[in-house]
Amino acid sequence: MKLNSLSRQKLLIALIACMVSLSASAQSVRLEFNGKSGVWFPDDMSNRILSDVETIPLLKEKIQLLEESLKLSENSLNKAVSLETVEHGHMEMLYLSLEGSIKALEGAWEENDKLKRSKSPWWKHPAVWFTVGVAVTSGVLVGATQVIKVSK
Repeated sequence: MKLNSLSRQKLLIALIACMVSLSASAQSVRLEFNGKSGVWFPDDMSNRILSDVETIPLLKEKIQLLEESLKLSENSLNKAVSLETVEHGHMEMLYLSLEGSIKALEGAWEENDKLKRSKSPWWKHPAVWFTVGVAVTSGVLVGATQVIKVSK
């Protein structure tokens, strides 16, 4: 008779439980009961061993479900981390864009200030002084001409 791996595990666990129970209990062990030979345990002990052996598949299933839950949590965490990385990249691009805009505005304000400072008042413009020079020279010539005519 071939035993599958689950049956082997059950038997191994039952054997270990039996050995632990035997070493822990000081009760006598009968080698024959109702004409059947073997190692026999008191009813309460055998019921405990049986319940332990029966809970093994449930515990394995619980472990499997917990492992699947862990994998799902890891996937969710990885997605959150990648989303955070993408959001961080977008925030960095936005920051760089705003920083560039601020620098451009600062440059425009500085240029505007330079233009305001470089504009001289109207009376400092060369064309004004040329006109004043022409007018004064004309006035002096006219005045000199009048003086010469009157003195002749």
